[in-house]
Amino acid sequence: MTLSTRLTPAELKAIESPVTAAAIKLRLGAVDDELRETLAAVINVAYYICKSTQRHAHLLPEIMRASDAALAGYNDVDALDGALEIYRALIRTTPRKAIHKAINRAYGENS
Repeated sequence: MTLSTRLTPAELKAIESPVTAAAIKLRLGAVDDELRETLAAVINVAYYICKSTQRHAHLLPEIMRASDAALAGYNDVDALDGALEIYRALIRTTPRKAIHKAINRAYGENS
């Protein structure tokens, strides 16, 4: 695939900055509304990327583990951190169009 089908370095940096901050907050135990919102977005988008992209389907159990951890009170740091790592890998390896569709699905918009 050509570079244009992937996110640009600037787009990746913009997307990864809040994810990196969330990972740090999570490891420090500084759970706040911003962290919860970031984790919810990461889990939702990762879920829809994995659900719609066959080569990523094997990651669904880890995403669901993170979802369960979030619903249970954010205590399973390893599961949540795993979702952040999976998300980082997904946005680097998934075509822009698939990411866009996953975001639309995660937020209930038609793609």
